[in-house]
Amino acid sequence: MSDTQKRKISTTKKQRYKDGTYIHRKRIDLSSSRRRHTAKTKEIIREKLISRIEKLNGKYSPNYNPYVCKVIDEYGLQHGYNFQHAENGGEFKVLGYFVDGYDKKKNTVIEVLEKYHSNPKQQERDVMRKKEITECLGCKFIEVKLY
Repeated sequence: MSDTQKRKISTTKKQRYKDGTYIHRKRIDLSSSRRRHTAKTKEIIREKLISRIEKLNGKYSPNYNPYVCKVIDEYGLQHGYNFQHAENGGEFKVLGYFVDGYDKKKNTVIEVLEKYHSNPKQQERDVMRKKEITECLGCKFIEVKLY
């Protein structure tokens, strides 16, 4: 290490240890200064991610819970819907989201909310997602809570 580097380090340490207490370097909090993405930008990001995955790995299909498919089928039978879901045609994609079930004839979306949807932060995301989907499709939106 050169003498110049040693002097710089020494000067920095002296500046940080004023009055015998260590002064931390100022940290810049980027989270408050960052701009938030618009709904359109988020949609573009989701779509590009899906197309990138498909390009690398072939067809993209999200993970799903087989039990949820049974719940959707039962709900459809009881209420006269014919939902397309992961086990009978694949989940319907809208705005880069995959909905649990969609009845094209009745223009109805069904989402089965499992335990992780009880998290307040996830509930905020769910509200925004529901709003975006209903505005885009002009559909009826059904939520079935399992928690």
